[in-house]
Amino acid sequence: MVLRYVFKRFSTTFSSKTEFGNTLLIITISVASLIAVVKSSLALSLGLVGALSVIRYRTAIKEPFNLAFILLSICVGISLGASQFIFALLVLIIGSFAVVYCYNNSGKKERFFKKGSADFDSMIINLPTNNSLKFLYELLKENTEYFAVQSLQENQKDNISITLKLRLYSLESLEDLREKIKKSFPNSEFTFFSSPNI
Repeated sequence: MVLRYVFKRFSTTFSSKTEFGNTLLIITISVASLIAVVKSSLALSLGLVGALSVIRYRTAIKEPFNLAFILLSICVGISLGASQFIFALLVLIIGSFAVVYCYNNSGKKERFFKKGSADFDSMIINLPTNNSLKFLYELLKENTEYFAVQSLQENQKDNISITLKLRLYSLESLEDLREKIKKSFPNSEFTFFSSPNI
């Protein structure tokens, strides 16, 4: 539960914080249970290796921060399953401290202007290469509370694809931004994704 809270409070992931936090909780409990069962029997441990070799985990974790939380939850689960409660507590405290420290020194804490406010949304804008990105940034400054460029890709078809993470003032500002982009960049493509925040 502590890991789940730390992840929800200090993560800047694109994924749903609640769903991934619940995943961390289940992983910790599952690993602790497995270690507690197999540590007393060599036969059970060998059988577990065979059983887990049948299961294939194909979902890739694209965000390294999420992967680090999974590893931390596995470490805590192994420690609990092996009855190393003091070590599990130390791993939890040190790991949580490291997360808070990295968060406070990453320059990302200024993204959270209001306590309890919604998570950031995502936007993808495709523009012809002959357009000025400076003008686009000016439009974003006028119509968003905060924005950051997550990726910028230019392909052989003379298109620029920009992925943004942003926070809007309101739904009206989204409509204003959409109209201004259509007017200023006639051949542009506009995609908006509402970030899951529950």
